Amino acid sequence: MGFLTPRAFVSLRLVIEVRVHFHGAIDRRGLAQDQRLQVEPGTTVDDLLRRIGYSGPQVRFIVAMRGGDRLHPRHPLADGDQLDLLAPAGGG
Repeated sequence: MGFLTPRAFVSLRLVIEVRVHFHGAIDRRGLAQDQRLQVEPGTTVDDLLRRIGYSGPQVRFIVAMRGGDRLHPRHPLADGDQLDLLAPAGGG
């Protein structure tokens, strides 16, 4: 078993930071419209939404976008990701 050198230890990331921007009439759960959140590496979109405080049924109706592309709920987040969250509305 090898040992970590001080330099290798510093390069390990225990958390990543993602930015979240809430759009429209979405319930922000008491958070500011623009929010920086620290999460563990491997956190998915679904994990993030649940951490914010959305329940299972609510998570299904929230769309997460990054750079104009819709993300799958199981998409893993990366350090520095900027997500736009919205709740699509319909009507006639």
